[in-house]
Amino acid sequence: MALSAASYLEIYMREVILLALTSDPFVVYGLPHQLDGVVLLKAGKVLSFEAEVTACCRGQWPSRIAKFKRLFGAVPSAWESLVSDLEELRKLRNAVGHAFGRDLRGQLALLRGLEIPAQRLSEERLKKWLSIIDLTATAIDAYLVANHIGAFEYFLLYHDRRSDLSKGRLGKKAAAPALSSLFASEWNRRVPRSYCQSIIAHYDAC
Repeated sequence: MALSAASYLEIYMREVILLALTSDPFVVYGLPHQLDGVVLLKAGKVLSFEAEVTACCRGQWPSRIAKFKRLFGAVPSAWESLVSDLEELRKLRNAVGHAFGRDLRGQLALLRGLEIPAQRLSEERLKKWLSIIDLTATAIDAYLVANHIGAFEYFLLYHDRRSDLSKGRLGKKAAAPALSSLFASEWNRRVPRSYCQSIIAHYDAC
């Protein structure tokens, strides 16, 4: 379970870092907040940040943190304090993967019912790993939302669904209440119509 959670952490990191770069694209040049990602979104310009995202999500954790800091200018202290624990978890995950590949190479393990190597974890240790993973994800998310993502996910959903939101005889006038309903149904999140109006106004102004 802990190893699966570690994999999900890396998937989540890829998503949230890509979202931050799409929202604040010039941060890769050391110029944060100089270009609103909504401008590129509206223009249909898709930039590739694969190299930057991969650098922050692969390899040893000290290296990942260093690359994150070089990219975004800082690192959340809560994440930095967990680096030794994350590195221990990475080594554990790799050890299990290597043992699986070494011991079962050339064998149809699942079909033939062979025992798959497993690393036994106590309940206490499992809780520790899950807590570390949760703290890491929370720290990265909070930092990137506050400094680089902002409300970009709202603009992204509006951009993808805007044509549907303005249908009907009321047209654009119905967009804000329709967007508010969309947030409730898609994300189970209550977003006031007034805020939805500001999202639409900012999008139109970009």
